[in-house]
Amino acid sequence: MNHRRITQLGTALAVAVALCTPDARATNDAMVELLKVLKDQGTISPEAFEQLKGAAKADDEQNTAGQNEIKQAAKTLPKIETKGKLEWATPDGDFSWRLGGRIHLDTAGYDNDAGTSGETTTLRNGTDIRRARIEVTGTLWRNWQFAFGYDFGQDTNVRDGFRDMFVRYLLKGPMPFAFTIGQFKEYLSLESITSSNDTTFMERSMPSRVFHDFAEGSDGRRLGFGVTTNGNDLWTASAGVFGKNASGDSSDDRGDPILFDGRLTLAPIHTDKQIIHLGVAGSWLDPKGSNRVSFAARPDARIGADRLVSTGAIEGVDDVTRYGVEAAGVYGPFSLQ
Repeated sequence: MNHRRITQLGTALAVAVALCTPDARATNDAMVELLKVLKDQGTISPEAFEQLKGAAKADDEQNTAGQNEIKQAAKTLPKIETKGKLEWATPDGDFSWRLGGRIHLDTAGYDNDAGTSGETTTLRNGTDIRRARIEVTGTLWRNWQFAFGYDFGQDTNVRDGFRDMFVRYLLKGPMPFAFTIGQFKEYLSLESITSSNDTTFMERSMPSRVFHDFAEGSDGRRLGFGVTTNGNDLWTASAGVFGKNASGDSSDDRGDPILFDGRLTLAPIHTDKQIIHLGVAGSWLDPKGSNRVSFAARPDARIGADRLVSTGAIEGVDDVTRYGVEAAGVYGPFSLQ
């Protein structure tokens, strides 16, 4: 074997080793150019050049096929999102599951004073878990949504137990509709509909709670059926029929209340930093067999506070009508509601 053949064999072995390395695909084009130079210089024969060039091409095809297989397999894997949430979803978005919840801890301290009558107020210092909620929400076949929430908090003004618990169907089109059945919030009051995670202050205002937590209602939620629609982020319309809260316990001789409500909103300005929101709502409620309702409110600091304002039981009530007007504005970091 002469020197040239030894050189050709050594070059061929070096190229073969290079083609077998994990980075072979990235260097195959450069390797072919090098082989051309070696052939032109006579370092390797034309036959050896063709063999090594064919090996490089086959290696490219094999790597391409492997990459395609990996891409196809990746398309079938579920997507798991952990940034700010825990959500599992199919690649096409037809199915998704999200696990969430909240823990709100309240504490309060008071300095009780004697009133003009000489009696001392009885507000009590303390700490409590205001909300301890676990929630599961999801999407099925893209157009179906569901929610299940349970609250273990010990708030004396809101019943422990089920929160949002519904199934919703989305009808998409130029004017989308959403049909919801189960337990969810009445379509009444911007402040009530806003999530407790997003309210400006620790608690919603007293008037908001007074006119929701009555006649077997709790935290603005009741069992019912509702329809909502909207247009171009400019307006919304909602209407529903409701009964009692799922955690209520109406007796057989009283029967459950029945309630109808509706809400319209308009946002003539709706950008990332500027919003104007206007809305009106109305509700009619029949207390059924009880013919009795009562309204009461606690201070915004609920810890150790009794109901300071209460109508007591109002007898002989045929129906209750509620009206609501709402407005809100946002300008950069400033907001008013």
